[in-house]
Amino acid sequence: MHPFPMYLPLSYHARWQIELVFDFYKNTEQLDQTCVQNDYSVIGNEFINTITSIITNRMIQKAEKAGLLKENTYGEILDDLNESWRMKSGPLEAHTEDEFWVHTFIQTFETLEALGLSIPAEKPEPKKRGMPRKNPLPEVKPRRPRGRPPKRLKNPGMDKSSGGETSYSP
Repeated sequence: MHPFPMYLPLSYHARWQIELVFDFYKNTEQLDQTCVQNDYSVIGNEFINTITSIITNRMIQKAEKAGLLKENTYGEILDDLNESWRMKSGPLEAHTEDEFWVHTFIQTFETLEALGLSIPAEKPEPKKRGMPRKNPLPEVKPRRPRGRPPKRLKNPGMDKSSGGETSYSP
């Protein structure tokens, strides 16, 4: 049997993915118009637009896997990322609590942490609500038994040798 039939669904799936990318490229990003005349300029422009579409698609997939698209739109996520500024002198591995961030908001840090772009700060354990007691409660100890102990029943007429029958002596 020819191996072609088992590759047919895979090739159809790949072709459909290409169609979706070009649909995104033309309709969503509206990159089908060029403002250049030279052939090489058109090819370069289309190349840059294709790379832009691929990067945008990967960013959307990453945001969807992180669950960010449930609360925010893609534009709001990009605005959050645009607001995050980091000094060039900072280390490559970004931590949320380090001092190399400039005017970054808490929501932006949450977005960065969800996308894996910043290592989250360790959060302290939640504190108990209310004011602490002035006089702490004493340690609870088990109570000692109170009252008279119960009487133990002694039956003098029980004879162990006779199988538990009672014998009376007159």
